[in-house]
Amino acid sequence: MADHQAIQSQIQVLDIDPDRALFAGEIQGLVSLVFQNERPLSGLSGLLDWKFAGAISSYIRAGVITGEVGQCVYVPISRREAIYHVFLLGAGATPAPGARDKVPPESLRILQKNLAGLRLEKLGISRRDLGNFSDEYLAKQLKGCNLWIVN
Repeated sequence: MADHQAIQSQIQVLDIDPDRALFAGEIQGLVSLVFQNERPLSGLSGLLDWKFAGAISSYIRAGVITGEVGQCVYVPISRREAIYHVFLLGAGATPAPGARDKVPPESLRILQKNLAGLRLEKLGISRRDLGNFSDEYLAKQLKGCNLWIVN
């Protein structure tokens, strides 16, 4: 069983790998970062793109998301009779492909607005994608969201 640690009422840490958490039913969906200058995708976006047979790359090629700061795209992906909720969050440009810098605060505000009205109880975001943000900072920025931070 996963180890759960409360950070604030709506932000929790789930000590489990993100794709295992998603496919084992520990969470209902994931928030994944897309950077403007990172092709092929890496981090959680790269992992999910591989797991979902290039679905995220298809959205990028179609221009649905470019990775610009403030973009937030909801992508419901069905697989084996289950629907996985994936949110692609534009995070701007990275210092170098594969390098993770802090997520721009503007992107976190857009994410908070998009997640606030949803009825998803367990939506995860990968700690590896977050840069150096503390759990307390994220709890403050994403107040009102049911968000799980997965390792």
